[in-house]
Amino acid sequence: MAGGNQQGGGGTVITGIQPPQKPLNLLNAVSEIQLYGSIEKDLTVPMDKNYFTIQNSIDFFTVGFKNAITHLFFTLIFTPLSVGVLDNLIHVFGDKQLTTFDRIYALFLTLSISIGFAIFLSSLKNSYVGTISKAMIKSLFEGLVFGELFKVIVSFLIYQFIYIQMTPMHLAKFVLFLHKYFHNLLDKFHVDYSHIFLWLVNFREVFPLSELLILISSMILLLVPIINIAVTTYMQKKSAEI
Repeated sequence: MAGGNQQGGGGTVITGIQPPQKPLNLLNAVSEIQLYGSIEKDLTVPMDKNYFTIQNSIDFFTVGFKNAITHLFFTLIFTPLSVGVLDNLIHVFGDKQLTTFDRIYALFLTLSISIGFAIFLSSLKNSYVGTISKAMIKSLFEGLVFGELFKVIVSFLIYQFIYIQMTPMHLAKFVLFLHKYFHNLLDKFHVDYSHIFLWLVNFREVFPLSELLILISSMILLLVPIINIAVTTYMQKKSAEI
């Protein structure tokens, strides 16, 4: 972005401003928003909203959407495993007795990405100040909302499909399949096929809770920065009135 600064009696007027650059990722988008936010804080005249074009809006929306679904595969795999730890079906360090550390570790593993991004996006709380920076943030968060909604829906459909398919009858057939074709290998480890069946039946129940955890993680990612931005904006307005 290039432009010249002119100082006036009532504040700063910036001329020759180029439209926002196309962000390549979330870091670029946040950096661009912070840059425009710092510029617009000193302006006495709001910037023309046409500086932020429809193409710019699409670019920021796309970054938000892509960021939300980038970790979909990770979420689909590790959320049921984390719930399995909470249900004492999976032992993190091989300890059969579920510990408080195991529970905290499992929850942290599931929610860490959302918490990290929520904290990172909260850095925009001081940039929601002008016409362009507000438009940038709105487009970015619209993409995030649609991306997180897409992730929640896809996760729900996949988990429901797995849950429906993992009936006791289907699981029994799977265990018989293991016994028929892999008994030579499994027998070396003294595998108890009844234990495999019971474990799979119990593990089936992690999927409904996994759906809830993904919904909670999406809400954390979205609500924490939105609330931070809203509260900061309100406090700044109150301070300006004093």
